[in-house]
Amino acid sequence: MFFAVLGAALIGAGVHFADATNRFSREASKADGTVVDIETSTDSDGDTMYYPVVEYVSGGDQLIRFRAGVGTSWQLYAVGDTVAVLYSPEDPESARIDAKMHLYFMPVVLWVVGGVFFVVGTATYIIFTFAMARRRRSAQ
Repeated sequence: MFFAVLGAALIGAGVHFADATNRFSREASKADGTVVDIETSTDSDGDTMYYPVVEYVSGGDQLIRFRAGVGTSWQLYAVGDTVAVLYSPEDPESARIDAKMHLYFMPVVLWVVGGVFFVVGTATYIIFTFAMARRRRSAQ
């Protein structure tokens, strides 16, 4: 039952993150940005992860530079590529690339992992409950 509850909590967290992302997307200002660099890092498996670094000019004519929060194991962007940017007018440093992968990566991961935990936890609970009931009946 623990895994089912944990799965439900992860699914709920995914819904929360998706709602926050939707709110951010509705309230955000838009700008065109340019990929100015690709930062790399190595993940725990030794694979190289690529993170685009983007510059854009905010509504207040301020040049902002940020690194995307989501990296990929393949180089999705090249230096010089133009990307759509969403940013908070109150905090232009809080910016994201306007692409589904960059906006909804975390909610999708939470939904998938939560769904697996929920299904496995629920199935285990049902199987265990039926097995115990069968054992009680056969003991009588």
